[in-house]
Amino acid sequence: MSSASGLRRSPRKKASKPAREASHKNVDNTNKTPRGFQAPSQSENSQEIFSPSRAFSKVLDVNIGIQGQLKEMQATQKELLSTMKVMRNEVRDLKREFEKRKEETQEVISVPNRIRNNVKEFYACGEDRELKWDFKKRYNDEAKKEMTDFIKKSVKGIAPDVSNEVLNAAVKRYFTSKKDGATRKAKNKDQLHRQRQASYERKNEKLRRRLVTTEKKKNWTEEKKTSVKKFLSHKQSYKYMSSDEEGADGFISHPYTWESDTWKNVKDSLDKKYLGTCPPRSRRLVQKRTKGSAKEQPTPEFEEEFSSVFK
Repeated sequence: MSSASGLRRSPRKKASKPAREASHKNVDNTNKTPRGFQAPSQSENSQEIFSPSRAFSKVLDVNIGIQGQLKEMQATQKELLSTMKVMRNEVRDLKREFEKRKEETQEVISVPNRIRNNVKEFYACGEDRELKWDFKKRYNDEAKKEMTDFIKKSVKGIAPDVSNEVLNAAVKRYFTSKKDGATRKAKNKDQLHRQRQASYERKNEKLRRRLVTTEKKKNWTEEKKTSVKKFLSHKQSYKYMSSDEEGADGFISHPYTWESDTWKNVKDSLDKKYLGTCPPRSRRLVQKRTKGSAKEQPTPEFEEEFSSVFK
């Protein structure tokens, strides 16, 4: 009995062994991973997260993105500034056109020759007093300058009957002519302007002579006189008087290629009639003109009633 009891093991010891084995199995299960996947060690994860090269790459990518956005913003800004500049120029041009049309639609004021001459004379007197106009500005900016006031007061002194409206128109027109002259001089266009002005005056004088002489043509019918006078009275007719150029002895007249034979005969008839009725001095000036070759020019656009003037 004593030997059998001595060989019996304690139940507590038997129960503790399976418990230890189960605890070891639980520990092993926590360290297991799915098949085909190897969990990185703690040292590898920390190296991937805190790698300096990877952080610098991310910062570089961010900087490149910001620079691209800045370039797009600058391009947009340039485009907006360019558009605004174009719009400002268009608004400026529209404003100038509006002011120009406004001036053109205003009633034309007739200025007597004596007032026009007085303005010129007192402008010269103002220059002697070292007064001047600033032609870089508009007339309205100069209205109260010393030169303008001096001219107006001087003209009023010798012509108290002139109205302020007429006097203002005379001074403004003279200011405009002087300003245009200063602009031409600055652009070296004085000589060209003088040539054009001389040609314009010769054509106007030729038109005036022929218009006056039309009434003196006794052998023309009233219908023909009326037709010729109507064409010569047209506001564009002076442009189509024969072109003259200065020659060695007098002027050379060049008829236009579009002139009909009927119109050429009318001009010759009027010029001969004028020579027979004008004073000797004027006759000598007219006789210094000779005919030259025809000048090429497109046919002008006129009303159908003047069709006999053109080929």
